[in-house]
Amino acid sequence: MLYYLLEKSDFMDELTKEEVLHVAHLARINVSDEDVEKYKVQLKQILNEMEKINEVDADGDILVSPSDNKNEYREDIGINSDEDILSNAPKKNGNYIEIKRFVND
Repeated sequence: MLYYLLEKSDFMDELTKEEVLHVAHLARINVSDEDVEKYKVQLKQILNEMEKINEVDADGDILVSPSDNKNEYREDIGINSDEDILSNAPKKNGNYIEIKRFVND
């Protein structure tokens, strides 16, 4: 619905009451008759801002980061030794790490 309104926004000065109520229905909000006038103005302002965004030329290079810094990754080196893994465990029993029981019977 907003795309439809955005396409129409070039040649319309304000939204109709029906369009505001339709957007409210899509948003699943109740709008009183007094609020319709307020929302007509606010929705039109939002559509004007969206139109400004649509005018931006985004066909060129896409900015991924404002910085020229490159990520430097280190090589992922795996540890295959059980002793190395178990050396960091607070409690161990053979080749197993002991933990507190946290499951109820």
